[in-house]
Amino acid sequence: MTIRTLLPVMVITALALIGCNKAEDADPRAITASFKVGDPQLKTEMIGGETQDADLLYPAVEKGRGVFIDSKGTVRLRTQGQWTEPFVQGLAAVSFVDGTRGGTGFIDRAGKWVIPPIKGRATSFSDGLARFNNNQGSRGFLDRNGKVAFWTLPAGVSPYFKEGFTQVRASRGQIGFMDKTGNITIAIQFDRATDFSEGVACVSQHGKFGVIDKTGAWVVRPQFNGLAAFSEGLTPVILDGKAGYIDKTGKWVIETRFTSTHPFSEGLAAVTVNTAPAGDPPSLKMGYIDRTGKPVIAPQFAAAEPFSSGMAIFTDGTMSPPGPAGTVPQPMYGYIDRTGHIVIKPQAWVAQPFVGDLARVHHLPAGQMVGSYIDKQGKIIWTDSN
Repeated sequence: MTIRTLLPVMVITALALIGCNKAEDADPRAITASFKVGDPQLKTEMIGGETQDADLLYPAVEKGRGVFIDSKGTVRLRTQGQWTEPFVQGLAAVSFVDGTRGGTGFIDRAGKWVIPPIKGRATSFSDGLARFNNNQGSRGFLDRNGKVAFWTLPAGVSPYFKEGFTQVRASRGQIGFMDKTGNITIAIQFDRATDFSEGVACVSQHGKFGVIDKTGAWVVRPQFNGLAAFSEGLTPVILDGKAGYIDKTGKWVIETRFTSTHPFSEGLAAVTVNTAPAGDPPSLKMGYIDRTGKPVIAPQFAAAEPFSSGMAIFTDGTMSPPGPAGTVPQPMYGYIDRTGHIVIKPQAWVAQPFVGDLARVHHLPAGQMVGSYIDKQGKIIWTDSN
């Protein structure tokens, strides 16, 4: 097998910016602050005292401004930004959408600006780095001090690092992996790939999937029709039209007997089976199995997602009520517990997994999508306002 060699990727570190002459100062890789020190837009307000690291704070919108609430729906931190992201590794992205001064910065849990807003957009931190676009066509990654760790080519680099690597995609669509110094250490050679998880990544070459380690060496040679990222030591596998699970050595742990499979989460995995009697048209339903392959929740759902904080999203096929002209009916989503009991009936247009005590959902009252948080009894404890 011939591995395609990699052309060097243009990576310029922050050190390269030191000592630039005036002509170089106009380089499109410039980093520009969105606001001057003391600007009212930088004001934040902490309410009710400092929160502990174990206390979850949830991003929300109050009168068009980004805030953070606790699990009771009480505002604990206010910002002047229009959009906020969850806290990740102690920092949360706050974005401003003002046409002339828009940008993204990062605050800590006390509301202090660790990285003041810079013009452009940035993602949340992952593995200590955050990707940003400076609105001049240049992209790179910031470290937690707001310094440029390295610049990347304008496109083809995934925004998130996982276990020290992020995916890089060439113009022809093939994929390799970049490390946190900006170097491509696993050559661009794969047709498809998952992010690294539990020390390995699932990749495909020439239509077959296998597993590699962080050196790019094959742990499981390409032989499968489909793989997903490893979770809890196992990965879903498709072989000859059926799905099962293997471990990191390629050993079958749960043989292929399902129509489709999801990754394991909290000890359970959602699987699809044909519940129709032999000779009848297929009737595909989803249920859950444990790590031995034993059915734990009988197949009964039209769709089901992995468990998170003891709850899983599902739909039973209930469709949304008639909406405004042009609105297409779609499945409504609810939540089940680990016994398969329906705790929250399907009623949300969009549902996200529970994180701690709350889940973010969207409804469509009066034809306008509205974001809310619900608790594990389905009670709405917060609704965004503009």
